[in-house]
Amino acid sequence: MKRTVEEIKAVARSCLGESGAGKTFNDEYLSTWFPTVLEELYLECINHQVPGVEVITTATVSSGEDTSYDPYADGSLNFGELISLEERASGSDEKYRPIYLVETLPQRDPTNYFLVTEWRGDVFYFVGSTQDIQLRIDYYSSGGDLEDTDTVALDGAQNFLAYRLAALAGPGKGYPELAKHWDREARGNDPDRYPGGALHRFLKAPVRSLQKTPLQQPAYTAGGSRAVQGGRPPHYTTD
Repeated sequence: MKRTVEEIKAVARSCLGESGAGKTFNDEYLSTWFPTVLEELYLECINHQVPGVEVITTATVSSGEDTSYDPYADGSLNFGELISLEERASGSDEKYRPIYLVETLPQRDPTNYFLVTEWRGDVFYFVGSTQDIQLRIDYYSSGGDLEDTDTVALDGAQNFLAYRLAALAGPGKGYPELAKHWDREARGNDPDRYPGGALHRFLKAPVRSLQKTPLQQPAYTAGGSRAVQGGRPPHYTTD
């Protein structure tokens, strides 16, 4: 079952011995730790090729001599790591063709298509094109910034998120031993070697499912500091 951020905070608060809105572990304090917990979960999902964190979407870039596309400026993307970037003429039904990553853009006049891109400062730069281009972006979601009423998209992840949130929030308020207990419940006894606890239980089912399906290796990655390990998980599309 998928849970809202508010519901996950309530479970974490209960783990730390508080109920209701809480005084010691109120929403404001727990909110300082929740993004860290969510990022940890999405990194584990990427590393274990869990379905639901790969997204395919589209964007249009206007014609011009020097053009660019900033995936982080599009608040709907939750852009984490690029898997592949493709293009076609905007408004057409032609097949998408790959855009290749290069270290430095070539010195040439614009053509009908971008063909290559340079990734610099978290932005895709292109030489330009003589027509509007529709990009198809295949990427791993970062999870994004969630409000209390938002739902965490990964089904069954609520126990790990709540226990790990309690583990990170506890020491700052004088509950180090309780925090250690909930960290073991969240990640197991030796999380640096192998995920255990609620994280292992969450990952187990989708990993078993993926072991039955051949995986295609990602074309390349670009951006961020997160290393994508392994092959490509099944994806869903927003276009």
